[in-house]
Amino acid sequence: MSAFNVYLARTTTEIEIHAPSWREALYRAGRPDACIVARLGPGKFEAIFNPDAPTTIGCRARCASDAEALRWTLASVAHQVAQREAARRALAEFADGVEPGTYQPAGKRGQS
Repeated sequence: MSAFNVYLARTTTEIEIHAPSWREALYRAGRPDACIVARLGPGKFEAIFNPDAPTTIGCRARCASDAEALRWTLASVAHQVAQREAARRALAEFADGVEPGTYQPAGKRGQS
């Protein structure tokens, strides 16, 4: 097993997880904001998250320190995770209030 440095984007906490693959490391972290961050150069980072549908976010900061660029990368991951969670909640709420086969788009309501 390899050791992976996994970041929790919402808290910027770094933890080490031993796992056979990066995907398994993210699963073992047990949080949707878990990501693996690679430093590609000065002020340049790339984060990968969502082991079920891998998503990569890159960040390049020309006039910022590495610490600031890392924080920006993690904030971008946290924002993307929050957007996906909000979309899932909205879809679930919508699906709960509509009987199958009865939905009509707004422009078609009341028309036969």
